[in-house]
Amino acid sequence: MGDREGQGRQFWTNGDYYTGLFIANEQHGEGSYVWSDGSVFTGSFVHGEIDGHGEQREPNGQIYIGQFHSIGERTITNGDIY
Repeated sequence: MGDREGQGRQFWTNGDYYTGLFIANEQHGEGSYVWSDGSVFTGSFVHGEIDGHGEQREPNGQIYIGQFHSIGERTITNGDIY
């Protein structure tokens, strides 16, 4: 069986799943990761890790938009922005 390349989807037994680009069998490029608790990250992946610009939405309504491993903006449920 060869490496996954290009657009695809990966599922985990805990209910998490990823939809997006794969290079050499790794999540690499633009994609979305959905956790079983309803949290969603959409943005950039590098060698299987969230890295670069993206948006993460939490089930409680909190939103983070910006760089992961850098600077970004988080909006919490009361409307405050950090």
